[in-house]
Parts: sequence; C-alpha cells; structure tokens
Amino acid sequence: MQLIRETVGQRLIWQKDGTKRNAYELRAGAQTLANLSFEKGLSGTLATAEAAETLLTFKRTGMWYPNVTVRLASSETEIANFEPRGWGSEGVLLMNQGQSFRWGNEGFWRPEYLWLQPDGTPLIRFHNRDEWNSVKGQLEIMPAAKNLTETPLLVTLGWYLIILGMRDSSNAAATVGSTAAVIAATG
Repeated sequence: MQLIRETVGQRLIWQKDGTKRNAYELRAGAQTLANLSFEKGLSGTLATAEAAETLLTFKRTGMWYPNVTVRLASSETEIANFEPRGWGSEGVLLMNQGQSFRWGNEGFWRPEYLWLQPDGTPLIRFHNRDEWNSVKGQLEIMPAAKNLTETPLLVTLGWYLIILGMRDSSNAAATVGSTAAVIAATG
C-alpha cells in the first residue's frame, strides 16, 4: 500500500469494499490506501483500520458518555481516546503522548467533517456523499497533515466516526418510524 501522507492534493475516495460486508476502502484511483472493517456487522462498533503505516482498532464504549478508544491492533494498549462533544458531530482526539486534534463539521444539509490542529489549522476534510444505497466519501489531505505521523489514524478514525454517525441516524429514524406506526395503530 502507498503511504497515505504521500497523497496530499490527490482525490481520495472512501467506498464500500465490494468483497466484504461492513467494510470500506480508501482509494486513490486504482490504488487502495487503507481499509476499515467492522467486526460484528451493523450492530457492532469494533472496527479494524489498516494502512501501510499502521494497524489499529477502534471501539465506541460507554452509553451515557460515549467515547472511542484507539488501540494498536497487536496489543491492548490504548494510544488515543476520542471524546465527542455536543451532538457527536464535534469532539477531541487525545493522544497518549499529549497531542490533541479537533473533529468538527461545516454546513448543515450536506456537512463536511474535518480534523483540525488545536490552533484551527485544517488537516483533513471529508466530503460525505450518500448515494442511494452506496456510501461514499471524498477526502482531502491538507499540506499541514503531510508530515504528521497521526495522519493515517485521522483518516481512518474520521471515516469510522462518519459511518457511526450514519448508523446512529438510521437507527433513530427507524425508531421514530416504528413508534409512529404503533401510535397510528393504537390511535
């Protein structure tokens, strides 16, 4: 695999992996740069992220105060923790070495998500495109992210957070729809 940090300025696309269920791949043309696969289908939050530079696992934990743990796949050592803020479309990634990165969004109807340095410098921008039943996202790596060792982590964790957000929205819509059906049937 090509190094993700070497793709500054290229058009990158996250898309479903055609060979696996609940798996996604980051592509630059015909080249695969990273993979993200959920271990337990639609209900699980444990995922493995693989890129040339790293192999990680992500898992959302906690019900009332959820967060996402980041571990090296080869160990149980936690290397980072993502703490969502507000409605979950913003948050902070805290690395064990002390660095932090902000997760945020811009726009309302078609939000773009991005990773920022603490001073607000954009590092990575995600343009989500939900096309019928096919989930795709375009990705831009900004020049400020080229030399960061955390760039592969930010690229894969960002897509993980977007997928979880889409799942949560879908589950909420299904709950509202079934509740409305029950109310209509009993009314």
